[in-house]
Amino acid sequence: MDDPEICEIFQSIMGQILGAYQPLSIASLNILYMSASGHPQDVSVVVKHLGSLLSNVSSNSTLPIAPLHTSFRDFLTDSK
Repeated sequence: MDDPEICEIFQSIMGQILGAYQPLSIASLNILYMSASGHPQDVSVVVKHLGSLLSNVSSNSTLPIAPLHTSFRDFLTDSK
């Protein structure tokens, strides 16, 4: 991605999803993002394109979102 702001938003949202002790819903992630950044952001704008990698991204916003496979977490956290 060429836009640093978009990269920062993506990294923040994915960090929240991957770093959560228990999977959080889109509604909870929106609240968490707002609390952390002070800026409103609809998390579903980012995760809706990741439906093949994350659970519950296109359905009810109260369902928890989690990676479907550990390899996606490994890919995002590997510095290479």
